Amino acid sequence: MLKSSPFESVHEGMGAVFGEYDGWKVPASFGDVAAESKALQESCTVFDLCAFGRVIVTGQDASGLINGVFASDTVNLVDGKWIWAIICEGDGGLVDKARICRTGDAYMILTTAAKRGYVCQLVEEYARENGLGGVEIEDVTEKTGMLGLYGPKAFESVKSILPVDISGVEKGDIIKKSFFMIPLTMIRGSWLNVDGVELICPVSAAGLAAGAIAKYRDKANITPSGMECFADAMVLAGLPVGLNSLEAAKSAGPVELGFKVMVDFGKDFVGKAAVEKIAAGGAKSVLMGVKTQSKGCVHKDLKVQYDDKEIGFSDRISYCDKMGCCIGLALIDSEFAEPGEEIQIVGDDVVAGGELVKLPF
Repeated sequence: MLKSSPFESVHEGMGAVFGEYDGWKVPASFGDVAAESKALQESCTVFDLCAFGRVIVTGQDASGLINGVFASDTVNLVDGKWIWAIICEGDGGLVDKARICRTGDAYMILTTAAKRGYVCQLVEEYARENGLGGVEIEDVTEKTGMLGLYGPKAFESVKSILPVDISGVEKGDIIKKSFFMIPLTMIRGSWLNVDGVELICPVSAAGLAAGAIAKYRDKANITPSGMECFADAMVLAGLPVGLNSLEAAKSAGPVELGFKVMVDFGKDFVGKAAVEKIAAGGAKSVLMGVKTQSKGCVHKDLKVQYDDKEIGFSDRISYCDKMGCCIGLALIDSEFAEPGEEIQIVGDDVVAGGELVKLPF
């Protein structure tokens, strides 16, 4: 059974077309994905991010746990800030490109939707296997609601709605406030390569929080948007969320997926030896962009071929107004990973020519 977003009734009132997103019933669109994408690039959109994981880590061993689990430098994360960080398997495969927020001595791990449960499992296993008894791990995803207001004008839009001055909140900040007796966590940032403000509140207050945004959305120039727009924007941002969830990509690590710069090789972390070996010897596959003039909006589960030889795969391609063609992310054999290389995209409902491009698009 699909999990329901606490914002569902507000979405219904705004004409949402619902779909499934990693086990959640959330808006797929509000009727016009192209308009939603344009608003994301030029103004402000609002997304339901309830499906994305929110895991709280507290206790005297919290900082040691975070530093040991994640391959990125987390020691320098200070109170009131958030960073990107990656977590790997023991064999070096990438589990998730996540975000870590710190408020006081507490940490909040923001995971992608598909990897929430697995990240929790790995964090708990690490604490148990390393004797970190002074730590508490709580998955608060289903106890809270999360909205993301994204776009170049998102901060100004949010500032015009909230009853207090947030002018001093900068990119990378996380703050906690109380509005009308509602505890609210606000993060300046986004999952995408755009500015944004993310709001996290208790489920009991979700309707009130979303209702306020819905009430003032026209005045604040906020466009409600769904996960089709979000998935397309993930591709433009070069974040291989869907690709990384495929079984075929399970062994791909941070080097293959373009995240080597996020690895702190000066510390110990889960999967370090395997990641070091790949970094020294060179990756067998590389994350690249693909462009094709294929007709149609979305195609999924695709092979990438060169002269009838399979050289990689992609989870989806979709039409992008900004690029004027269909685009996607693909894991490509290193020997064929050359920008401009002509390839074929092959799926159950599509066979089309295209080319490989360097990321970001």
